[in-house]
Amino acid sequence: PNAILPPDILILLSSNVCILDFHGCMPNGLFERLVCIFINQSASNLNALEPRIHKVWSQIWFGSSVFILLKSFTKNDVIELSVSQTGHDHLDISTTFVPILTSALRQMN
Repeated sequence: PNAILPPDILILLSSNVCILDFHGCMPNGLFERLVCIFINQSASNLNALEPRIHKVWSQIWFGSSVFILLKSFTKNDVIELSVSQTGHDHLDISTTFVPILTSALRQMN
């Protein structure tokens, strides 16, 4: 079986952005799977607002003041995850969301 090559993961800590670059070989269905995984994770928070889901981007809330924006750039085989915080809640991208990403990638192999 063909193994999925790990993407380059670039974390821009100053802007709370994580970029997954698959260099032309992003697995089919990965973006949709990530959206489902993040929605499942956010559902455990009773204060989470309803997610907004579109074909190439999704906004998923983790509480009432923290959300992620997950975007798929299929032409470039890149997935971008950014964290926005509108209140006093704070979730660190590298300790909260990157482990979810890496776990999902391992499961796809």
